[in-house]
Amino acid sequence: MEIGHEVRYVHYEEFQQKAQEKKIIYRIPHAELIEGIANGKTTYFITVHYHNSRGANIEVQPEAWKEIIKKIKDRDDDSLWQLLNSWGIYRR
Repeated sequence: MEIGHEVRYVHYEEFQQKAQEKKIIYRIPHAELIEGIANGKTTYFITVHYHNSRGANIEVQPEAWKEIIKKIKDRDDDSLWQLLNSWGIYRR
């Protein structure tokens, strides 16, 4: 995985298409980590909720998803947000 390609913002329509079946894996303040399944393929997303809009849907590459899950299992929210911030994902 190349640095800078860990995540990408997707339009709502693409999110709906790739996540016909959704499973919320983890909730943190202002965000949800979601596994989306469509046509037997799993895609990983972070949905960030902002106070001034409905939010942003961000597709996460599988290797980056593993890093996120490790931070969650370590129960280290500060480190998790530092990682997300390094990818340009911020809390409101």
